[in-house]
Parts: sequence; C-alpha cells; structure tokens
Amino acid sequence: MITRRSSHMTGALAAVVLYHAFCGAQGVSPEQRADVLIRKMTIAEKIQQLHGVANAEHERWVPGIDRLQIPPLPMANGPAGIGPADLIQPRATAFPAPIAVAASWSRKDASNYGVAVASEIQSIGRTMLEAPTVNICRIPTSGRTFEGYGEDPFLSSEMSVENIQGIQSLHVLANVKHFALNNQEQGRLSVNAIADERAMREIYFPPFEFAVKKGHVASLMCSYNKVNGEYACQNKHLLTDVLRNDWHFDGFIVSDFGAAHDGIKDALAGMDLEMMKGDTYNNDFEAQVGHGTISIPQIDDLLRYRYATMIRFGLFDSSIASRPLAKKRDGKIAQHLATDGIVLLKNERSVLPIDVKRVKSIAVVGPATDRLLEGGGAASVLPLHTISPIQALRIRFGSDHLRYVPVGGPGFIDPNDTLDSFAISPQNSSMKEHGVRAEYFDNTEFFGTPKIVRTERIPEIISEFGSPVSGVSDKFSLRWTANLVAPASGTYTLGIEMWGKMRLYLDGKLLIEQTQRLNSIESALTQIHLEKGHVYVLRADYNSTGRGIARIFWQLPENVEMPGIAKAVEAARHADIAVVFAGVWSHEGFDRATMGLPGLQDRLIEAIAAVNPRAIVVVQSGGPILMPWLHQVAAVVEAWFPGEEGGAAIASVLAGDVNPSGKLPITFPASNDQVPAATPDQYPGIDGIEHYSEGLYVGYRWQDAMNKVPLFPFGYGLSYTQFQMSQMSYTPLSTGSVKVGVTVTNKGQRAGAEVVQLYVGYPKEVQEPPLQLRAFSKTHLQPGGSARLSFILDRRAFSYWSVAEHQWKIAPGSYTIAIGDSSRNLPLHKSIQR
Repeated sequence: MITRRSSHMTGALAAVVLYHAFCGAQGVSPEQRADVLIRKMTIAEKIQQLHGVANAEHERWVPGIDRLQIPPLPMANGPAGIGPADLIQPRATAFPAPIAVAASWSRKDASNYGVAVASEIQSIGRTMLEAPTVNICRIPTSGRTFEGYGEDPFLSSEMSVENIQGIQSLHVLANVKHFALNNQEQGRLSVNAIADERAMREIYFPPFEFAVKKGHVASLMCSYNKVNGEYACQNKHLLTDVLRNDWHFDGFIVSDFGAAHDGIKDALAGMDLEMMKGDTYNNDFEAQVGHGTISIPQIDDLLRYRYATMIRFGLFDSSIASRPLAKKRDGKIAQHLATDGIVLLKNERSVLPIDVKRVKSIAVVGPATDRLLEGGGAASVLPLHTISPIQALRIRFGSDHLRYVPVGGPGFIDPNDTLDSFAISPQNSSMKEHGVRAEYFDNTEFFGTPKIVRTERIPEIISEFGSPVSGVSDKFSLRWTANLVAPASGTYTLGIEMWGKMRLYLDGKLLIEQTQRLNSIESALTQIHLEKGHVYVLRADYNSTGRGIARIFWQLPENVEMPGIAKAVEAARHADIAVVFAGVWSHEGFDRATMGLPGLQDRLIEAIAAVNPRAIVVVQSGGPILMPWLHQVAAVVEAWFPGEEGGAAIASVLAGDVNPSGKLPITFPASNDQVPAATPDQYPGIDGIEHYSEGLYVGYRWQDAMNKVPLFPFGYGLSYTQFQMSQMSYTPLSTGSVKVGVTVTNKGQRAGAEVVQLYVGYPKEVQEPPLQLRAFSKTHLQPGGSARLSFILDRRAFSYWSVAEHQWKIAPGSYTIAIGDSSRNLPLHKSIQR
C-alpha cells in the first residue's frame, strides 16, 4: 500500500518515487511490467480493456480484470469540483471556475486548486480526473470559456502545468482536454476546424505541449470536432506525429464521450481508450484484429500506454478507500481561490473599499444578489453549501447598514433561459404549484401508459448517457405539459434544444418541429405574441435517440419590467452607496449569442447609476461582458463564477479585508464585433467548416495589431494600493537564454500583490503580433516594500514556428522586451539583438 505524504510532490517527482517503489527495486520498468500482463490476456480481454463504460447512475470507469489483478480505472469530471453525475449523494465543494483561478495569475493557486479537487476525487474512490481544460479562448462567447485559462497560450500553459502537478501529486491521473481546436460549442461534435500549422503550434498547441513536457500529464482527451478534415480522435497527425513522435507523450489518449467514429482509424491513429463502449472499439472489432487491417501488437501498444501509466502512478499497487469530504478545509481553499481571482476593473473616487464608519446605508440590488452563478455542463457542481452575496454582506456589514431589494429572476441572467418556473404550472393544478408535468414512456413513440409521471421544476433534461430517470431505458419518449402565463404582453421568443426529435405546441398549434441532423445538439426557435395574464396550454413531445438532452427556452420582450426595479431605484436613491449584482450564465454545449448582459440588467444598472453616483457593479460571468453603462458607475468588480464561498470572497474585497489582485486572463472587447473571428466563415462556420483565418491574431494579439481600444485589456486589474516598476536590467546568458531584472515597489498605504508581466516583440520580418506574454510573477508587498524580480527567457521565448522547416526558429534582428502591469501598460522597454 502507498503511504501518503503530508506535503504534495510535483507530478513528475511523484511518478519517479512510485517507479522506484514498485518497479525500480526489481529492475522492471512500468512498460515491462505492463507487457507481462498483456501477454497473459486473451484477445477478447484486450478489446474489452479498450472501452470505458457507464452505468445507469452515470458512473464512468474502465472495468478491471480480476484474474490478472488489473484494477479498474474509475473517472470523474472535475475542472471545478466533482460533477453531480459522479456522486451518489451529488454534493461536493464547488470551487471557483478555472477562469477565476487563471485571473489570480498565481501558480501556487493553480497548484493548490489541483490538490484540493484531486483530494475530493479520491474521497469518492476515483483515480482519474477529467481536467484541466486548456483550450484557448478564441470565441469570447463560447459556452466553455469559463472552464479554461483564458486567451493566452503562455498563461494557460503555466497555470495548467501547475494544476496538473497539483492533481498528480496525490497520484490521481490528470486528463488534459480537449485536443485539439475545440474552441466553440456551436457544432462542436462535428465542425471541421481548418487552421494552419503555425497558428496551431504557436497559439492552440502550447498548453497541451507543456502539459506533456513540463506537467508530465498522465492522459489526454481528444476532442469531438474535426481538425483539418479528420476527426480529432482518428487524426494520426495529432495523436502520433505531434503527441507521440514530437512531444514524446508517454501517457494514454482517451476519446471524449462519443467522439470516436471509426475503430480501425482510431486505433491506427493512436487513440488508446474509447469512451463510451459500443461505438467503435466493439465486439465486431475482434474479427478484424490480426487479419491484415490491425495487428495484435498494435492493440498491445494501446494497452501498454495506459497500464504503464497506471503502474507508474501506483494504481496497480494501491487502493483508495472512500472517505468523507474535507468540507471545512476545502471551503477555505475555495474562498481563497475566489478572492484571489476577483478583478477590480474600475474604482473612481476610491468608492471601494466600503468604509462602514463613513457609509451609513448600502442599497443591495440585482438578479445575482441572492445566488452564486456557475458554468453548466461537465464543470457544474452541486455545492455542499453556499453563501450568497447578500448573506455575506449581512455578515460583514450588518443588516442595519443594508437595504436589500430582490430584483429579477433566472430569466434575467440567462439570455436563452430555460422556461422559468414562475411562469408555468402543471395542468389541473393551481398556479401556486410551479413547473411542468413530465410523462416518461419506455419507448420512443409514446406507446401505452407512461412509466414515470412527475412534476419537474423546469422543462430541461441533460443526460449524456441515456435516460435521466431510473427505470426508463435510454430509448424513451417524454411529454411535457403545462399552463403558461406571460408576465407581460409582447413578442416572446420560444425555442427548443435537443438531441433527437422534438415538437413544441401552444394551445394545440404546432410551433416548432426539429429533428437532429448532425452529430450535435440541435436548436430551433420562433417568435409569438403573448398576452399578459392569459393562460396558454404548452406541450412538448420529445423522442430520445440514446442521449436524453432536451429543453424549452424563451427570451423575454423588452417591455417586460424586471420585478422589483422601482423599489430598487428608490432604495438606491436614498442610500450612500448602491451595489448592483449582475451576471450571465454559461453552459457547455451552448454559445452565448452576445457578450451583453441578458434580460434588462443594463437598464437596471443605468437606472441605479442615474440616482446614485456611487454605484458599484459586481459581475458574475464566465467570460467578457459588454458594459454600456461603464462611464455612469463608480466601480466595477469582476467575480467570475466564484464557487460556493463566492459571497464571502466578494464581501471581503468590497469591505477591503482583502486587497484585490486579480488580472484579466482574457480581453474584454468594447463591442460584439471587436473580435478577430467576426465573419460566419470564421465562426460558427459555414456548412460545418470553420476557418481559423485570423491565424496568430487571437485576443489581445488581434486588438494590438488592429489598434483597437478594448473595454479592458488582457492582464488588466486595479488594486487598493499603487505599484511602481523600475530599474529594468538585461543580461545575456551563455546558454542562449536572457536574464531580465526589474524592481517593483508598493507606493501606497495598503499591503497588496502585483502581477509583473513581461512581453516580447519580434522583428517585423517574422510577422508576429506586436507583443506577446513571455513571463510573469505575482509578488506580495507591504506598504513601502520593494522586491527585485528576475525572469529567465529561454530560446523558446524568442522563437516562432517555421512552417518550411517544421520547427522552432529564432530570426536574427531586433527584439523588444517590455514590462508592465497589463498588455496595454508597459512603461519599461528595452531593445535587444538576437
């Protein structure tokens, strides 16, 4: 049995320790030990071991083989904590979203994040964590922006390497995803991403490359989409040429769930493990093994990578018993991470922090006041508990100082919100009971009597692996019925999203009929006039085809008044300070249509700012938002999706108990069209094909090259104190690297942390973006304190990818080294020759 060490080791060191403990002492490598097992396996057992499976409770694992003492490989999702599908009792610590951790620019935070999530994964007896997600944010409105580390390949690489090493320090296998070019949710299951070699190598590959080379990641997940014409999981260039031959990846490659399409192509490309069973590496595969198409030694290679990795991490020689979650410890970690990631975007007249000795009354309003937002999908977590912003503010400031006015509801946070429960009620019930009547049939055509009849709060089911209810097969049909009462007269958008087939009726009239055409979630919508107070009969018929994914959504008309807005304005008018909590929801599988705040939140903020010049806006979001009211408010705080302790983290920053030190890991554009992928050909693609024609110009690289003025630039973030950078130095090293020094000083009256950022500019002939992040360091300083920082820039920091030579090259010429506190504020410059 493994004896766990109290302090965590890096993933690489942990692997070395385990190797010597279990193999090195006997002179047997993990690969040799794996070969001994593989030689004892039958062909049927080998093929069975190429599959991952799932049960009705959505547990996911690779079964073991008892007779050979091959252990199972139980998996769990967990970029931000254990997903509800991975728990019998679906509660776990809800950590902040990865984008919030990226905003901390703290390598230590990223490492601790990995350790904490891995510890909880271990507590439920799992040994593989499907994280981190390291895809670059190419599309700011992408539904999974919150799940990654932003738009810059260097920042994403540094943070993800630390996260991986934290995860693997506990001997949990990290699974970096999704390789490659999985940069949008619309059409993600089949879209063909066309990108040139240089853009892939310089922008989209580095986080995966360094996960392999520096993080020594145990496993990698190939994505759903096609890359230059070939599905990622059967793309030999990606899996063999790049991963195996170029980067020397010695871990194993697993498909995203349902991303495998052709067993022979997948195997020959180098995909080692298929999730889920029955699609490609199935029983029919056995007849083809050893008969010219694919050989037994090739199958053995696929198994060897996984077994050797599991042996290297000690999984063949240890067992992990389930244990209670460390609730208090992990809650404190979650709060610290959330606090470190908060970004102060504006602070006129030092309205923040709030001084209760001077401020006697605070109006607290907005649709995100009593809730903590999170990203939906694989990274969602049902928290052990939550402390909402209003709860935390009451604790910190006292109820006597606060006037809380609830405003709005779920429909004012999600632009395509699932039909709100307040507007629907099951038929034959009073409007006091909210929700829809759901009838589940154990067949796909509504035959016979429903097997399950129940009331559901909203018309939405998301079940990747079959039926969402026990006792009903994965080939089922579902009928939702409800009375719908509109909150105002006007034109509403009604829509459906589903995997399978769905029809939507209103008062017996067919409004929408949609059948799945591609290997992706389909959607359709229509506009209809509804009268306030009128009772409409809503019905939806859904036919599943193996995945239970369906929902009815709506968009509210502009004339809908946000509930409570008049009271909120009056409260703000008579308060010393007004705090508006705004937000927008994001979800895997769906991209946002706009960066604007949904519902009527912009109107609410403008109304509050009109009566109170000391208005503060706190935003919860998974990515950039637009701020047409920015010039009207005194302060803006970006809290991201802050996890279960988010309220406490926000309160501590507003009160000044913590000095904010977060920096943006992603540019906030000034408008919806101020983005590099602005044409349909670039996004979402035409006829299933998207062209990455912007090349290297993603995020701030494009903003700088086009001389755009973003709302807030990459790397930006304010503090309650002031920092100064000075005394920049430059020293060439014999290794070809460069040592750069700089002094940073806290010139203010508060202790705080500054992120010193170093950018490199290339000779014009190389045709690189103007400046690119190449180093950073977060430093904590007391008032008046100084620190001397040193950065080592290796050859890669000055290199570009030569398509002609298929390798990294340094072009001779003049390079610029620039240091500052954001991509647009770099006061220290130096030109050097290479």
